[in-house]
Amino acid sequence: LFHLESVKVEAFKSILFAYRSKNKGSTRSPIAVSSFIYICKTLHNSVNALTNEDQKRDISELINYFISSVSYGRDFEEQLGFYVECRAAFSNLDSILFYLVQSVCSLAVETLNITKGNHNKKSGSFVRGCVAYCYITIPSILCYFTRLDLYLLAGQVALLNSSLVQCDSLYKEALTLIGEVPPSLTGTDGRQYSTERRLIDWVSRYLASMVYVPDNPAQQPLHIFRELCTAIESYKHWSSNGNLKVRGLLLSYLLSVGQPAFSFNIQNVDSNDKLYGQNKKYLAQVDELLETVLEKIISYLDAIDRLAQEADNLEELTRLTYLVVQGLDITQPNPNKLLTKVASLCYQANKRFSIIEDHVGKSSVRSAKTLPALQKIQREISTVQI
Repeated sequence: LFHLESVKVEAFKSILFAYRSKNKGSTRSPIAVSSFIYICKTLHNSVNALTNEDQKRDISELINYFISSVSYGRDFEEQLGFYVECRAAFSNLDSILFYLVQSVCSLAVETLNITKGNHNKKSGSFVRGCVAYCYITIPSILCYFTRLDLYLLAGQVALLNSSLVQCDSLYKEALTLIGEVPPSLTGTDGRQYSTERRLIDWVSRYLASMVYVPDNPAQQPLHIFRELCTAIESYKHWSSNGNLKVRGLLLSYLLSVGQPAFSFNIQNVDSNDKLYGQNKKYLAQVDELLETVLEKIISYLDAIDRLAQEADNLEELTRLTYLVVQGLDITQPNPNKLLTKVASLCYQANKRFSIIEDHVGKSSVRSAKTLPALQKIQREISTVQI
């Protein structure tokens, strides 16, 4: 009917625009689905190096709408088969692959809800197939942060469904990307933006979910955390503030996993609080990692002069102080040394001990050892500054 490819593309766009504006529900008709896949595939294949971002976005939105309009109800296997067909047909547009991975994750969670968290052999196999779909699809996406977000999402879905081996694989795969993240990326407005802030936000979310991921018995305790520390070192573009923030996140994580019992548990998953049950060897590993993180922070602070002069850094140092005072024994060498260093930097900035004074009056630190230790730090810094 259409001899020119450009005319065909515009005609198919008009059909999809009309479908989006007039359609009121979902469809599962084989003829309709097959016809629309052909139309969408034609639009997808029309995208090339000369296609601008606005055109790509319009085409992606139209195709995503079609995908969202296809529903097979409770026939989840048929729905997953449809998503597999879509992945093969629309593999060159990131936003479509992103939508497909999200849809498959939703399918796995919906299966979990229907089974009320207790999978049988069939449903367990199905959700593992959903997670495998995500694992295969994510590497095809070009955007670094989209991949990082989807690895984290799919890992969380695997964890909720008690698929711990797949969860480990997804979380580890995400870590391999951190060293590849460039210092800046181009935004939709054409300007360059630093990747540091987004990476810190991702690490924060990653560690928050990692608290509940049990260790693999075949590996040493907290093996994924150790790999994360290595991955963080591979990103070479940290600012002074970013460096402090990410070290503070690592410190928070270690303080969390050392607790006797977590405040939240995942159904059918024994996290490290139950897996180890305050085992002395495990706690010794946590303490060893805490010492390593503290030493890294101390050496970093020693290498920088007048760090607290910047408002953002002063705020981060205050947060770091709170973690140390509330979570660690500051009579021990490294916590004491870190607190003294942080307090000294802040005193240089504003000639006040507010960073410590904020904690001295709190009942939570009025112990026989902690309060005298804080007061001793104040006296030591005053003497040095004089």
